[in-house]
Amino acid sequence: MTNARKSTIAATILAIAISIFFIGDAILESGEEVIQAQMQDALKETITIDFHRRKNEKMKSKEKPLGRKVKHAKIIGDNGLETIVFRDSVEEYLADQWTIQYILAEIHPINPNDFNTLFNKELNKRGIPCQTGIIYQQKKKPQQIGGDLYTFPNSITTRSVMLDAKNTTSVQAWANCSLITILKHASKKIGIYVVLCLAATALLLSSYKEKKKKAKAEKRTANIVTEDTPPIQKGIRTDKSEQKIYIDDKECVTTDSGFKIMQLLIDSPNHFASKEEIILRLWPKNDKLNHNTMNNRMNGHINTLRRSLQDFPGYQIETEHSKGYYLIIPSSDETPTTA
Repeated sequence: MTNARKSTIAATILAIAISIFFIGDAILESGEEVIQAQMQDALKETITIDFHRRKNEKMKSKEKPLGRKVKHAKIIGDNGLETIVFRDSVEEYLADQWTIQYILAEIHPINPNDFNTLFNKELNKRGIPCQTGIIYQQKKKPQQIGGDLYTFPNSITTRSVMLDAKNTTSVQAWANCSLITILKHASKKIGIYVVLCLAATALLLSSYKEKKKKAKAEKRTANIVTEDTPPIQKGIRTDKSEQKIYIDDKECVTTDSGFKIMQLLIDSPNHFASKEEIILRLWPKNDKLNHNTMNNRMNGHINTLRRSLQDFPGYQIETEHSKGYYLIIPSSDETPTTA
């Protein structure tokens, strides 16, 4: 195997490996993005459910319909009545919720275990059965439920969500999902990447085959006398590596046995080989066949070779009765060559 061929094979294998890596990475990334979006939605729903549950347990107030947008809200803090000004106008129900969340954080804070259980149920409703955890912070004091992110460094996390108007409480969720779950939720658009990578691989393989074919053609051309040489001087050439015969630059198609006979005739003095020499060349280690059988088989191979030479006028094999065979070539000055 040549260095060029080894390099081509190595490049092809490397290209396929890189394609597989990028396909796998794209699939995983797509699945994680979809799951993360579902987690964020599940966290939002969990916050709302938990808020109403804690509010109803402590405040027992009846909600009034709120449909306006407001720019500020009033809240009773450590320093008495305070006015919270929002950066942008928000729905009044959100302003009301953030205000009450601040009060609830003091009188009925979130139970992280219950919150995590509720979040896990919401995630399962979306077809994502994963181990989950919660990072809950109140006045910068974090509580981690379900383990921590150091235990599961490859977990998918949500953004941290502030719960109250004064940003004193926040919650963040994480999920440790199996590879099957991530692959299951990968976007269908990933099929485009797969097709493109497979197409690129097919092009590389096609390019490799073309280069291999071209290399063989160049090797063959290198061993053939150039067209500037008069045809009468080209003669016969045999390529031992490929077991092929070329006459006047054209391949003489024959059998393996025909090649062996032609090679023997070219190498022999006066291009003559006896029957015994031909039999020995064809069957060097076979002493089980009787003489007549080997003679008949040899004659069959000689006749096949003669038929192949019919396409090349002036080239023929003549029989010298009971002795052997001569290779006749167009010019007595012609000397067959061996590659």
